[in-house]
Amino acid sequence: MQSKKKMIVNTVFLVAIFALTIYGVFHGEDLGAMMEAMRRADVRWLLPGLLCVVFFIWGESIIIWYMMHSFQIPVKRRTCFLFSSVGFFFSCITPSASGGQPMQIYYMKKEKISIRKNEVIFSFSYCLFYFRHFLS
Repeated sequence: MQSKKKMIVNTVFLVAIFALTIYGVFHGEDLGAMMEAMRRADVRWLLPGLLCVVFFIWGESIIIWYMMHSFQIPVKRRTCFLFSSVGFFFSCITPSASGGQPMQIYYMKKEKISIRKNEVIFSFSYCLFYFRHFLS
């Protein structure tokens, strides 16, 4: 009975968050102009764009997997792909892309990976990322 009640509460919460997000994104926007822009968009770029997103998520998941294994944390590649997907999604929907890394850490904690090791892995990974951009 408890799990059924929890599922109902979670579903209501998810629907409420979805409705508030849709309202926040589209409030005050000209929906007709938005639909017209979507109709004019070239659909041929949709698949290459989607492939680029998957390639980015896959690349980040390989980095996470490699870093986890360097700390002797046994984790599957598909789990790392989930961590990377969560980070990508929350970075896309939060201001200044600030929500991705905290949500990745949250999901890793749910997989029983310590927060201390998460922080070291992400700090090192992002330092390398920014160092690479600095050299470019």
